[in-house]
Amino acid sequence: TALPVLTQIQPASGSVLTNLTFNVGFSSNEPLASAAVAGQSLTLSADKMSAAGTYTAPGFGPLTLQYTATDLFGNTVNQSVAVSVSAPLSLNIISPQNGATLTSNQIPVSLAASSPLAMASVNGTPLQISGTSASGIYTAPASGPQNLVFNVTAASGGTATASVSVIVQAAAPAPLTLNNLSPANGATVQGPTFMASGQASRQIASASLNGQALTVGADGVSFSALFNTAGSTTGTSGGSGST
Repeated sequence: TALPVLTQIQPASGSVLTNLTFNVGFSSNEPLASAAVAGQSLTLSADKMSAAGTYTAPGFGPLTLQYTATDLFGNTVNQSVAVSVSAPLSLNIISPQNGATLTSNQIPVSLAASSPLAMASVNGTPLQISGTSASGIYTAPASGPQNLVFNVTAASGGTATASVSVIVQAAAPAPLTLNNLSPANGATVQGPTFMASGQASRQIASASLNGQALTVGADGVSFSALFNTAGSTTGTSGGSGST
């Protein structure tokens, strides 16, 4: 008679397991008299069409499981599957520390894992991976309490999650000041147009002089343009600006 045909074998060939003890089993196309994996007996179902149990691997690493099934006529079939048993992935958050108070919403983050990583993120923001570590900058959406949730996936397929809570107390930006204004306060200029320029103490979006737009430089802090005095040929000029 024909040999039993085994299907729905668990774990499937190529599986990556993260526990030394795991569930095993399979289904058969005919009733069985006995079933085993690696010489360890499995429990048959009431209809004897399937078998199940647990198996404990001798250690982490590649593992070949040999399933044996014997039908009611004494026909025996052997079928092997290759799996891998990996140690559970552990995750250590290096920065920031839990409970830390931070003075910027640009938060340097870093972590270390127990296995080489394929993916790492914090609150959905991808991090740069280097072997078993990952790092990057996370931008907090606002000041106040923040919960940072780190997720990693190992190259072997294992996953891990960890989180820290921090408080962001971002300092208010320094007051905007204008420097190196030209023409200088009190200067006499020849019109009807003259070059107006200056620098801001931090990056600006726009600048103007008496309502006339000035061009902001590529550095984001300098500005300049030809200013039209609307017909005046001489006069005393001061500077003004806006962001």
